[in-house]
Amino acid sequence: MWRVTVKKTLGGFTLDASLQSDAERCVIIGQSGTGKSLLLKAIAGMMTPDAGHIQVNGRVLDGLDMAQRRVAYLFQDYALFPHLTVAQQVAFATKKGWLNPRQRIEDKRVRYWLEALEIEHLAGQYPAQLSGGQQQRTALARALVSEPEVLLLDEPFAALDTTLRDQMRRLLAEWQARLNLPLLMITHDPDDAQIFGDDVWQMVREDGRGSLQRLAQDNDDGADIRLRLLAAVEEYGDLMQAADKLGMTLSTARQCIDALNNFAGTALVQRDSDDGDYNYRVSAAGQEWLENYQQATGRQQRFIAHLSSQQREVLMNSYWQTSAHNQLRGKIVTVLDGAVNCEVQLAVGKGQILTAMISKGSAERLVLSEGMDVVALINAADVMLATESLAGVLSARNQLSGTVQRIEKGAVNDEVIVDIGHGVTLAATITHGSAENLAIAEGQTVYAVIKAPNVMLAVAR
Repeated sequence: MWRVTVKKTLGGFTLDASLQSDAERCVIIGQSGTGKSLLLKAIAGMMTPDAGHIQVNGRVLDGLDMAQRRVAYLFQDYALFPHLTVAQQVAFATKKGWLNPRQRIEDKRVRYWLEALEIEHLAGQYPAQLSGGQQQRTALARALVSEPEVLLLDEPFAALDTTLRDQMRRLLAEWQARLNLPLLMITHDPDDAQIFGDDVWQMVREDGRGSLQRLAQDNDDGADIRLRLLAAVEEYGDLMQAADKLGMTLSTARQCIDALNNFAGTALVQRDSDDGDYNYRVSAAGQEWLENYQQATGRQQRFIAHLSSQQREVLMNSYWQTSAHNQLRGKIVTVLDGAVNCEVQLAVGKGQILTAMISKGSAERLVLSEGMDVVALINAADVMLATESLAGVLSARNQLSGTVQRIEKGAVNDEVIVDIGHGVTLAATITHGSAENLAIAEGQTVYAVIKAPNVMLAVAR
């Protein structure tokens, strides 16, 4: 089905990805900035690779324009035109040129898809008048009315609530099967991978290069590999050997360990600094998680069957619903109501206080209260680093002290991993120049400086 090789350099980043699969439905997971969307755009003809070859279901797409490729691309934000009605949105895909379709639609294909996706009663409505599910049905109808031969989806359900997400998954799966369309999906959600992932791949980024690696066939959701890494570290006591066993890069393995420790709120895996950079050991808490993982049985319940509900919810919901690099589990200490916003203070790491500023409506919707376990979501680019002398003069509310654990060198920026206690880490993305000015080095004490509005909160559902 898929014979795709794409190489493209943009600035300091190079996409060098190869997807070779006979599965009709493929899913790609991976963090933001690894090149997933860039790969989809290359297949769709929205971006010209520097080199490579694109063949889907026996059709060679190299050199064809977007219309000739007959590829349907469903965007995360749906990309609906605000000034066109639902019927006009769908009709737009049937017309040549950029003239808007007329208000009165006579095309039988448009009527068919409005009825098929049960949105015919919304034909005269505009996007602002539609719910999230109705907008997505409109976008899907627009994608399918052109009779595509390939279906590409970029985080198609991310903007929907849980109920709508389930409905749209069933709807999309039904139509994909009916039309027998090769499907390639980008997602952070394990349920998407479970339902659509006949073959699951992970996009990884290392040293400014994005590449694809296939996940094990018994690991459809991508989260299982983190706990399999835990087992491999226990077996070898060496991260490099554990990563090799699972076909992971060393950088990805380190990120997995950071994620596990952050989810647990304590160190499941610790580096034994006395024995070298790659020697790690599993802590007592990690042993408990590992025992629960090893007891799990059955395809639908693998690795999460015997985890506590709290562990399972944090692991499955918080990680996969966001692209934020930093995802720290914490307990709410105080909720301070304001006229418009609320300040939520939570304890993270070694008893440090992290403040988030969110709207009052969001606080009420999440029913935030003292003692609740939440996950703080922070983009690595929103974390600044400061020495002790600088931290005191900065206005940012959050200034978390920690120790530089390691530095991941990139082509343009460096990623600095800071341990803020109990094995919980924060990642900060800073320029080479900033790292040099601060003389950043492993073992150095620094302050992670974060503005309160840049801290988002998630509650495990």
